[in-house]
Amino acid sequence: MLMLTLHSLPWKWILVSLVITAGLASLLRKGSREANTLSLSQGELKLPSWPREINGWQVLHLSDLHFRDGSDLPDRVMAIIQHTHPDCVIITGDLLAPGGKGRAEAKRFLQNVSARWPTFAVPGNKDALRDRMHVDRSELLDEWRSTEAKVLLNSAIPVSYQGKRIWIAGVDDPHTRKDDLAAALRDVPAGEPVVLLAHSPVVIKRDGIERASVIFSGHTHGGQICLPGGTPLYIHTSLPCRYSSGVHTVANGESLLVVTRGVGHTRLRLRLWCPPEMTLWRLQSIGE
Repeated sequence: MLMLTLHSLPWKWILVSLVITAGLASLLRKGSREANTLSLSQGELKLPSWPREINGWQVLHLSDLHFRDGSDLPDRVMAIIQHTHPDCVIITGDLLAPGGKGRAEAKRFLQNVSARWPTFAVPGNKDALRDRMHVDRSELLDEWRSTEAKVLLNSAIPVSYQGKRIWIAGVDDPHTRKDDLAAALRDVPAGEPVVLLAHSPVVIKRDGIERASVIFSGHTHGGQICLPGGTPLYIHTSLPCRYSSGVHTVANGESLLVVTRGVGHTRLRLRLWCPPEMTLWRLQSIGE
């Protein structure tokens, strides 16, 4: 049998192996560092169907927190957002890590956030308690409801701002086809402003989506692992990769879709060219 030793290998292949190894180690360090780099950004949304009387209404958008057991992420997120002044906080699903991990952390986070700001949440595809093959969501959602947060499951709640009514609607997880947009909007009078929360942006394919002034979603993680420049390799939806993150005009120009890269990470505890995202949005009518 031919045995290769270090001395018998060509030096160029040894050097190539060392360069590849060093490059992979550098990428892993970058990915871990990026995944744990949290910050808050601010932006303005110009909405086609937003009444001028309620210009300036601000929402803090969080998604895909993926808390793990014993994680300090809830405290780090709170430390960043505690200096903001939103009119409400919206959470578009996946507070838990896969396997139902982070349950206590999610409840404590909702308690802390909803004690300071009106808080509205919808569940994501990872928000379930798993016991072998059994999946129990109702117990988890009851825990969330025991805080002051409003959990929206194909329903809508009116809120008041500057004497004008705004509807915050939320659908159950579109990724697993639990959403019912018609039910969520059933009690909303025609023509009134609607802010729709949905875990996955695939909700834009549903009939009646044009009734939403703006749609907030997550789920994609922005790709989580991207090429330099932020081009995602995969976004875990049936939508084109351009919907991985950012603001998009949808419903023939009637609505805006906002897709966040999210706060946490899943599977690989890495992010590459796709940093975590928390955003404070100011809503305005077009022309203001």
